[in-house]
Amino acid sequence: MYALEPVPNLRGSIDWSSETTSTRDDLRARLSSLGYPTNAEVEMTLGPLEWRDRGCADGTPFSAAHRFFQSGPFRTSNVDRRAPGLVFVGAGTVPGVGVPMVLLSGRLAALRAMEVLRS
Repeated sequence: MYALEPVPNLRGSIDWSSETTSTRDDLRARLSSLGYPTNAEVEMTLGPLEWRDRGCADGTPFSAAHRFFQSGPFRTSNVDRRAPGLVFVGAGTVPGVGVPMVLLSGRLAALRAMEVLRS
């Protein structure tokens, strides 16, 4: 089972060295109250500190916030007009976050890079 608890990143004033455990425990209690199994034999918790240590800026693996004007077509373009041939890929660019979207982002970046090579 996988559970995701959206939390603020490291720019805020939360001390994640002490809050990660209580946030995990609160999530587990909510899941249990909804009837989900919470007696895991193996558990991994990744909070903002762990995401930062894995190279995610400000401890967030999801890039821009999930607000309307930071989603889908409003996300940062993966083509930079200032640097012809430079194409970005990943959760922070069009089309967005999540494995399917990041894979699609990679495909779009490859297609756009090929366009540059043809011109």
